[in-house]
Amino acid sequence: MTYLSFNETKRQLTSIKQKIKEMAKKGKTENVDLGSSINLERLPGETETIDFNGIQVSVDEDKVERIQKELTDQREEMRKKLYAVPMDSECFGEFKNYIISKAEWNSTESLGIVEISKAISRIEKEGIKDNMVYMNPLTLEASHYFVSKSKGTGLEDAKNFLKLYKPLDIALNDVKEDNGKMKEIEQRLAAAQQGIEVA
Repeated sequence: MTYLSFNETKRQLTSIKQKIKEMAKKGKTENVDLGSSINLERLPGETETIDFNGIQVSVDEDKVERIQKELTDQREEMRKKLYAVPMDSECFGEFKNYIISKAEWNSTESLGIVEISKAISRIEKEGIKDNMVYMNPLTLEASHYFVSKSKGTGLEDAKNFLKLYKPLDIALNDVKEDNGKMKEIEQRLAAAQQGIEVA
C-alpha cells in the first residue's frame, strides 16, 4: 500500500501540469483539458478528490474520527484486559520463586520485576482458578521476557525452563494478536489522516 502526503501528491501533480502546459505550447498535445484531468484547487475533505494513477487524495473527517475512537477503545480494552495463562499451583509457585529470587535484571528492568511481583501478590489473593492465572499485557510480556532470559545446565534445568516458558508463550500469542489489531487500526488512521486510499 502506497501512502503519500497531500503536499507531496500536489507537488507531483503540479510538475505534471507544468509539463503538459509546456507540451501544449510546443504543439505536442491536442485538446489538453487540465481542469478536468487534474484539479488542484480543491482541498482534502471536499466533495471531489485528486486522482492520480489510482491514488485518491481526500480527507474524510468523519472517517478519521471513527477510526480514532476505534483506536482509543482498543487501547482501553487492552489496558483493562487480563490474559489467561495456564498454570497450576505448582507451576505458579515455581514462577513466583523464579521472579522473586532468580530473575536477572539490568538497571531499569528492575521496574518490571517490581510490577510482576505485584501481580503475583494479586494472583495469590484471588487464587488460581481452573489451573489458570490472569495477567495484564505488560505483566505478561515482562514475565515472558524475564523467563526467556533464564539460563541453566542439563536436562532437568531445561525441563524446568520449558515448564515456565510454554504457558507464558501460549498466552503471549493472544497479546500479539491484539497488538496486531491495534497496529492495523493505527495504519488505517494514518491513511485516513493523510486522505489517501489506494484504489
